[in-house]
Amino acid sequence: MAYLVVSDVAKTYESAGGRRVRALAGVSLQLDKGEFVSIVGPSGCGKTTLFDIIAGLTKPDRGHVIIDGVDRTGMTGYASYMPQEDLLLPWRTALQNALLAPELKGEDLNESKQEVLRLIDMFGLSGFEDSYPFELSGGMRQRVALLRTVMCKKDIMLLDEPFGALDAITRREMQAWLRSVWEQLRITVLFVTHDVEEAVYLSDRVYVMSSRPGRIVREHVVSLGSNRPSSITGSPEFVALRAQVIESLVSRL
Repeated sequence: MAYLVVSDVAKTYESAGGRRVRALAGVSLQLDKGEFVSIVGPSGCGKTTLFDIIAGLTKPDRGHVIIDGVDRTGMTGYASYMPQEDLLLPWRTALQNALLAPELKGEDLNESKQEVLRLIDMFGLSGFEDSYPFELSGGMRQRVALLRTVMCKKDIMLLDEPFGALDAITRREMQAWLRSVWEQLRITVLFVTHDVEEAVYLSDRVYVMSSRPGRIVREHVVSLGSNRPSSITGSPEFVALRAQVIESLVSRL
């Protein structure tokens, strides 16, 4: 059985004006342990609502979230969640921000600090441990935010457009960096993005969602191998797969 199974999840909200809005209509997907899977879809299709449900922050009207064979629908604590905004605490250094989860859980901070310091180099933050968020570039802030997410020590990471606010050059650098970090840590990642090229470059598989009410309309398997230099985006295989995902996306708007 897959490590994460989302089965027939549906959700309807009531707006402030009393209008009922169907956000999701029977979404089903699954991830094996250690997979990197992306979701692409039009704005307002319910991707963030889906993440809230997987994280246990919102209960679905129907459907289930199964993690490692156990129904965890509506339960928090089984997935770490990184939104688009880095949400770093401005009065804490990079190191202190990364230690937030262990601190809140009452873990041994000396041991956790040593673990963060071991990861600092992998995350490209050597020399910036004592820097405050205002002293860091946008890309470095996102690295700190991802390190903080990793330190939550959950087997599933939900990344909601973490590079959406970055400039194109920094975004490309961060994509290559994230891919390399994932290859080393092999955490199960579900990644939301509007960028089809980003989804294909990073992922083992790509799910395409329809416009609201959101549902999965297509799954694309990415067979590009584990070694993916940034130059791979110009290869015929990559270009063809990107075109297929775009066609699936546009045809369901």
